[in-house]
Amino acid sequence: MRSVHEKSEDCELFGVTYLSDVERSNSQVNHHEPCTYNQLKTFIDAVKAYTGKSQVDIVAHSLGSSMASVLAISDRWPTPGSSSATC
Repeated sequence: MRSVHEKSEDCELFGVTYLSDVERSNSQVNHHEPCTYNQLKTFIDAVKAYTGKSQVDIVAHSLGSSMASVLAISDRWPTPGSSSATC
């Protein structure tokens, strides 16, 4: 994405959804799962690796807002492959 403002730096926009088709169609099963935090962490790590940056800005909505907030303040990430990180 290129900014329309003169002399501004280029920026990139990445998007992710962590809900399956079933979860998107049935809000009763949309809740915080440890594996979902791991999916978000993996995505954020991939964006940081791709951009070479040490941090990213997150824009989130609804359930994603609280999940992003927890990831931002927590030093306890689910371990890939652990029972707490699998759906």
